[in-house]
Amino acid sequence: MKIAIRDDDTSFYTNPEDLKKAHEFLGDIPISLSVVPFTVKDHTGNKPYGNIDDQYQKYMGIDKNKELVEFLKEKVKEGKYEILLHGINHEYKKIDNEWVPEMLFKDKNELIEKVSEGKDYLNKTFNTDIKVFVAPSNAIDKKGIIAVEKNNLNFSGIIRHRDRPLSFNYFVSYIKRWSYRAFTGLQYGGVLHYGKHDELIAYPVSRFEQLLKEYEGCKKHNHPFVIFTHYWDILRNKNERDAVKKIIDIAIKDGAEPVLLSECFK
Repeated sequence: MKIAIRDDDTSFYTNPEDLKKAHEFLGDIPISLSVVPFTVKDHTGNKPYGNIDDQYQKYMGIDKNKELVEFLKEKVKEGKYEILLHGINHEYKKIDNEWVPEMLFKDKNELIEKVSEGKDYLNKTFNTDIKVFVAPSNAIDKKGIIAVEKNNLNFSGIIRHRDRPLSFNYFVSYIKRWSYRAFTGLQYGGVLHYGKHDELIAYPVSRFEQLLKEYEGCKKHNHPFVIFTHYWDILRNKNERDAVKKIIDIAIKDGAEPVLLSECFK
């Protein structure tokens, strides 16, 4: 059984020391970093990077943070980290008094173009080959998935109802995951094949008892087990840090293999 940690929101505003501190309790376990290529400074009033003054542009490319880039390039070479594409700007728009994430409010053509731009930019910045897309707030719809497919990426996130382009593979995957949920009460943890891309769920760590049930389901069916975290939340929230450590310790004791997220699609 494979297990993986997906850690979100690394961007221009990330301090390498914060990543070190957030992940040091995991030892040598590899971590897949969801990286925002051209970030905004806050997320709907939530300020993951702290209070940022007005000296910066609205969108900041991660390559402008030279210290962070050199740190990550070295860790990618070592196999400690891999780079995933985490949206474009991680921005939100208020619609009908509700904050809507970018993969939902931007139009299809813009998403196709900007996902391509973000992927190429991160590949060049980190001398890597990105294979996985992660949507801000795990929220994506049909047009976002088209952008993912057009850019030859797989998707890590949460799958909902009627949010994928219709196809034979969509119906097969839909029946597979919802019949699994009907019989077990759990989310389907296996890789889902949609024809032009694959998808794999990632589990939040906020509700540990439910997380443990999801883990047991994955173990029983030999599915990959992927959890997602935010390094800034791990630093601030001891309960989340403890939950990550506890579930990883259980999995390793059971013989699970910690891997980078892209390995779970294989």
